[in-house]
Amino acid sequence: NCSTYHETCHCLGDSLHFAQQNSLKYLILDFYPPYTQNQREVKMNLLASCTQLEKFGCRFNGISEVDFVSQCIRQNSESLKCLELEMDNMDDSDDMITSKFTTAISNCKKLDELWIQFGLKYDILDLMKNLPHDLKKLCLGWLNIEELKVLVATCSELEDLFFDILCCNYYDTECCHFDEIISIIVGSSLSDTLVNLSLSMTRIRNDKCLELGQMKKLKKMEILFDRTIFDRTEGEVEVKDMLRKNLPD
Repeated sequence: NCSTYHETCHCLGDSLHFAQQNSLKYLILDFYPPYTQNQREVKMNLLASCTQLEKFGCRFNGISEVDFVSQCIRQNSESLKCLELEMDNMDDSDDMITSKFTTAISNCKKLDELWIQFGLKYDILDLMKNLPHDLKKLCLGWLNIEELKVLVATCSELEDLFFDILCCNYYDTECCHFDEIISIIVGSSLSDTLVNLSLSMTRIRNDKCLELGQMKKLKKMEILFDRTIFDRTEGEVEVKDMLRKNLPD
């Protein structure tokens, strides 16, 4: 499943050492405070110096890091196979921020896995249009229905897909978008490729889940109520029991 990182890394030595071009293959950075100015300088130098990364992960919440992180993605676009980004809402233009990451990610031709968690206010429709077409694993935060439609049309070879749907109010008992979501997925090319599926939204309808049985390679699925819904556990049990009884092993 999707992973995140909250550990603190203590850097030792002269920060200028990390400003030299290096051949690191794996880099995970966390820009969430608290950190010292020297720690921040070391991290910025690392971002600027890496040119052969195969896996890059970064967690940040400041506009000052956006340029450094997006530049690091661009300069490693020929080698990156796995990318993990987590970013909170910021006061600056969301269009400017997402466009920088859209441009950077679209050039990563070897990318197999993408984990991206942006704040709720960001419009990521353009990012969905420009994702690498041959992604195999994609883990996202909140998507609206239009973004999902574009996603399934863009990434036709996905094997693992994890996402939450943002549609109606958390406690809107009349929400009927679950049927549409399942129809979008089952009716797309992902019906032939998906192996693992995890979907979380406000309301679900058990009998509609049966359509997932049409997906040829699906082995593991997770259908969840939104995490803020108090009856989530009961709903999960009902769905699991229904799927176990009605879908092939």
